[in-house]
Amino acid sequence: MSPPGRLPGVGHARKTKSQDQDQDQEHHRSKGQRENTSVPLSMQQDVLRIFQDALLSKFTPDLSSVVQEIKGHLYARDFDLAFGKPAYREAYAIRWSASRALAYLVIFHDLRDYWLPRREGMSSSAGEASDSSSSSGATTGGDMNEEPTSIARSPDQGARFRVTCLGGGGGAEAVSLATTWSSRWAQPVALDVELAVDIVDRADWSDVIRRLELAMNDRLQGRSGNAESAQQAVDPRRSLKLSFHQGDALDLVTESYRTVLEQSDLVTLMFTLNELYTTSKSRTTAFLLHLGNLLRREALLLVVDSPGSYSTVPLGKEQTAGEKRYPMRWLLDHTLLALSRDDQGKPQWEKIMMDESRWYRLPDELKYPIELENTRYQIHLFRRI
Repeated sequence: MSPPGRLPGVGHARKTKSQDQDQDQEHHRSKGQRENTSVPLSMQQDVLRIFQDALLSKFTPDLSSVVQEIKGHLYARDFDLAFGKPAYREAYAIRWSASRALAYLVIFHDLRDYWLPRREGMSSSAGEASDSSSSSGATTGGDMNEEPTSIARSPDQGARFRVTCLGGGGGAEAVSLATTWSSRWAQPVALDVELAVDIVDRADWSDVIRRLELAMNDRLQGRSGNAESAQQAVDPRRSLKLSFHQGDALDLVTESYRTVLEQSDLVTLMFTLNELYTTSKSRTTAFLLHLGNLLRREALLLVVDSPGSYSTVPLGKEQTAGEKRYPMRWLLDHTLLALSRDDQGKPQWEKIMMDESRWYRLPDELKYPIELENTRYQIHLFRRI
């Protein structure tokens, strides 16, 4: 991870030179992929503005040193220390959540025909139009470009669309979901449908989530003072509700946690599943199997994580040199598609799309007070049947 750049003013959200070289090499190796320019630059910039609005007072000269401290704890895989202080959690949101929220924005936008609820007979792509400022900087390929199967349900009046983000304490998922929800591509969604996002994480991210919720609702309803946002504001009835639940994502003992999952239309595990496998393969497998019993039919499970060798899991109890490691995606597919069965022995999941390696590349035009980074990831989407 590259260190953040200058703090004064608002500069370009650029990568370091070494990152660009590595990513250009990977880009040349990834044949058949094409540049996706479907997400307007204004939407991407709005994501960054939300983090700036929410955490404006935290962009201080000390931020760089705090980020370096967090990096050390993350490198040592000491997550309790990395997220143990309010200042650490705020700096993480500013530095890493902002980067990932941009990549997640592209993901949720590209998957909108799968998850956005819509009126009967309407596609969520109906509101799509060309935008001269479009520039997502994302590279896509594989199954992502195939015509999706229409599975999103038509919303009832006064209903909520519920998303549960496991390990989403940094707020990246919530910001990208809200930005997609408020865009013109979501216009087929009934205006009286509320987006409700439940966030589950071990660390106490409640203050960061509260700040982000206020900033997002201000932007959704045109109260940010930004002329462009006010002009594009959606109906105030389409609101966002964030709820934070502190706890272990693998712990299904509490009734309230099980209820959150049972009511979910979409569950996300974004840069979380590989860490759960590393913590405990048996508990993670048991959790995924139980998830099939908790979620209702047609609910979606979205898994995003580091690609390739960055997401492999040793199968032995003790990690030793030279031991055999399995790709996270293989364990995920084996658990959900081969092992997960209902009381009648029927499969509980179907896989409806995947892409083993994609890039989100920061457009040069994006502006942010510190340097951010490109994001490479794999993506898997499952439907409960």
